[in-house]
Amino acid sequence: MQDTTQNHVMETVLFKLKDGVTTDAFLKAAEASVTYVENCSGFISRRLSGAAGTQWVETIEWASLADAEAASAGLAAAEGIGDFLAAVDETSVAMHHTQVQLSLR
Repeated sequence: MQDTTQNHVMETVLFKLKDGVTTDAFLKAAEASVTYVENCSGFISRRLSGAAGTQWVETIEWASLADAEAASAGLAAAEGIGDFLAAVDETSVAMHHTQVQLSLR
């Protein structure tokens, strides 16, 4: 069986929420951002994990690095994403792109 994930890219974003942002408010904002992310070319999957007062991790699988970069480039102007971005402490953000080496389902 051919591995169709050989060129896929994992985008991993580590961040903290701004002071005063609750988990419930952040998750509501994250849900509002779903439409943008799901409609980006090359989107495969997205996971968001974390809890109030701790580091959050967002992992998005893309078909290619070009798809990930295009989605990032359009993020600031995307409809429905403003509250999500406003909740994140931008000084805490670290983003990495890595190529999928093994995928188990």
